[in-house]
Amino acid sequence: MAYEIVERLEKLGRKDLLKLMSDSVNPSERERNKKHEVFEDSFDCKEIITEKFVRQKLNYIHKNPVSGKWKLVEHYLDYKYSSAGFYDSGEKANCKLYNYA
Repeated sequence: MAYEIVERLEKLGRKDLLKLMSDSVNPSERERNKKHEVFEDSFDCKEIITEKFVRQKLNYIHKNPVSGKWKLVEHYLDYKYSSAGFYDSGEKANCKLYNYA
């Protein structure tokens, strides 16, 4: 989601907002090549201890880009920053993924 926001701002030429997000990156993350801070840290974390909970969270994450609020793509498998294709068909991703489902 964050990559999509940055990409759209770049296309719109919104250097002011990109600079604001860039200035929000803390120094330790900047050293790890993080360029923008889009979302605030969340403290609503929950330990995942059951397979049912893993599946619930994966479904939420994968289907969020196609929800009414975002509607970034028509089908959740089409969102290029998603691991949905990996879990759906074993499709290779741009990074190493582990099957937790």
